[in-house]
Amino acid sequence: MLYQEAEMALRIHDQPKLDNCFTNTSVESFAHSLLSRVFVETGRPDEAADEGKLALKQNVFSWTSLKTLCNLGVGNPENIYTSLLTCVNEARSTDKPKTSRSTSIATRNTEKLAKNAEKRTPSGSKEAEQKVTCFAPKKSKTPESLDFSVVFSRSSSSISVTSSCSPQPCRHRSREKFRLETCTRIMKRLQNFVSKPPSIQRLQYCIADWSTLFTTVIEYISWLAMLQCAVATYRSNSVIGRYNLMPEKCKKFALARELLARAYLEKLDYTKAAEILEELHREFPHRVAGMEILSTALWHAQDVRRLSVLAMQITEECRSCPEGWCVAGNCFSVQKQHDTAIECFERAVTINTRFPYAYTLLGHELLDSDHQSKAAAARALLLCPTDYRAWFGLGLLHFKKEQVNLARVHLSRAVAINPFNSVLLCQLSVVEQALHNNDTVK
Repeated sequence: MLYQEAEMALRIHDQPKLDNCFTNTSVESFAHSLLSRVFVETGRPDEAADEGKLALKQNVFSWTSLKTLCNLGVGNPENIYTSLLTCVNEARSTDKPKTSRSTSIATRNTEKLAKNAEKRTPSGSKEAEQKVTCFAPKKSKTPESLDFSVVFSRSSSSISVTSSCSPQPCRHRSREKFRLETCTRIMKRLQNFVSKPPSIQRLQYCIADWSTLFTTVIEYISWLAMLQCAVATYRSNSVIGRYNLMPEKCKKFALARELLARAYLEKLDYTKAAEILEELHREFPHRVAGMEILSTALWHAQDVRRLSVLAMQITEECRSCPEGWCVAGNCFSVQKQHDTAIECFERAVTINTRFPYAYTLLGHELLDSDHQSKAAAARALLLCPTDYRAWFGLGLLHFKKEQVNLARVHLSRAVAINPFNSVLLCQLSVVEQALHNNDTVK
């Protein structure tokens, strides 16, 4: 009922498009993203994909829209960010160094970092057919249009000079007036930027006019987005390769390291995945994202001690987070306390009803305890149709019921999504052999 009300509020009555009141407003991309979420929850993946594409088209910074498209497995959002990164590299290669004496030391240091990042960026990226640009603040050309750091550093230096010299009230007032006018102009530009999220349709703004700081932000977001797309399609070697090509500062981001750990988990390198995530947990003890992956790696390694310590820490600090209850569930599961593990996973999906991984863990735990229910796996597939673990769980469930043909259908779907997983291939071979398809097994 709530989803129907939300859809009625966002859409034109009896028409499959967004209400006109959102058109050309600062919230248009967010309205498309919300409508995409409604379609996912109501089992309409095609319409959800269309709205997700529109949301990402209106705002390339919308990480929720990117993840929605990745989970649905439709479109190719990676091309948007590949094109952005290509544009950034081309702009930097043609950008001439400034010799103006008004350039601050901080600005010159930022440009050096950007040039170092360019050296570590691959130059062989193919540009997409549609050139992608974003709306961004233009580069500084006059002292009045410098960034905050330059304005504030100048204002502070001027204050120190006037305090050490003889009082000059007229000159001091003129400097104060200049500082206030400059800050006002900068705030107006920032407000204009916030009111118009960066759209790939604003081609009139040339990337060469972007400020160095904004160009670096675009570069980092593009790298992270390409990592997310590769992880969503289970291209683990591509994730590792791209991570190694990323700028050094971008490599230190918690999200980048989490995605790298997910890639190692898919390669069945549980030791490396656990090592990355444990280091991340030590540096960011209050960050729970990715801890469910760490608990899965420790579960596969059958490391009861480390898993117990992690579960105790996470559940004490973040009892209202679904990731913590996934960790606790894996901790009880590795000790063969399946009923308690099921309660933990159910607590996780109660806290966050849109957490596909928790539903997948719940489905597998129910399967291990001989509960022949596929509701959890079905819910996981509703939220994320590209979750091969849920398809794998359904295949095992039908195989246990001796419904071999259905098991083959679901396992084949899992292998189609992730053809690099040896566990899936082995289980599909068992099913094919049970069906006497020996040629297929070979």
